[in-house]
Amino acid sequence: MKKINIFLFFFGRFKKTTLFFFFIFLKKHPFLVQNKTTKKNKNRMATSNLSSTFWLRCVPARLVLAVAIYYLPVRWLPFAGLVSLVGAAGLTYRAVTFSPTQRGAFHQPVTWNVARPFHAVGWLMFAVLAFGQNPNAKIIPFLDLAFGVFAHSLLS
Repeated sequence: MKKINIFLFFFGRFKKTTLFFFFIFLKKHPFLVQNKTTKKNKNRMATSNLSSTFWLRCVPARLVLAVAIYYLPVRWLPFAGLVSLVGAAGLTYRAVTFSPTQRGAFHQPVTWNVARPFHAVGWLMFAVLAFGQNPNAKIIPFLDLAFGVFAHSLLS
């Protein structure tokens, strides 16, 4: 039996180096990295950078995840369901134990805590459908992305 490189399987024609440099760009590009400022101006700058972080980091990352799940064979859906179940539990925990000083995935202030339970329910629905190997489960990450864009437009 051939060993399948899961990483290349998810992303089709992309090479490992292409995706590596793409994620380095998302993490280290000077336009996307918050400038070092004084402690007094740090929160103001982080809040102004929040929208660009959402559109340039969060949306592409969630889109890559949704596309990867869409092209995943149905027989592998339970594994993706397990990962999403862990993510849903983490989102629920972070929503329950929220504090105003909490930082998000890209070290930005969390202003979308009210949307976290809905985000967690979306990933929980995906996990349940994925454990049952339902091919319609592949649509849920795209719906979650659409909900995130809609919620961002309401909250900002």
